[in-house]
Amino acid sequence: MLHLQMSTSIPFTYIIDTTGTDFVIALAIHKLSLPVRVPLTLALVPIVHRTLAKTGVLKAVEKIVSKSSASTSAAVVADEMNAADSTADKKTD
Repeated sequence: MLHLQMSTSIPFTYIIDTTGTDFVIALAIHKLSLPVRVPLTLALVPIVHRTLAKTGVLKAVEKIVSKSSASTSAAVVADEMNAADSTADKKTD
């Protein structure tokens, strides 16, 4: 008698749909990481804001938001970045 045996690297238990279980595990990890994520965010946002304000990126973003057309927004960004670069060059001289 001849027996054929099929072998797969995927265990049979993983073939069963585990979408719901994966979601519950991901949600639990997300909720449990809250005490780490909130203080980290509160600590980093002022640092990032200060850095962006010093480089002039925030002024460019404010002008982009106030403008309505995309073509002018690109020009405004380029002008603001050039102005920020020239201001930074003057400060280093």
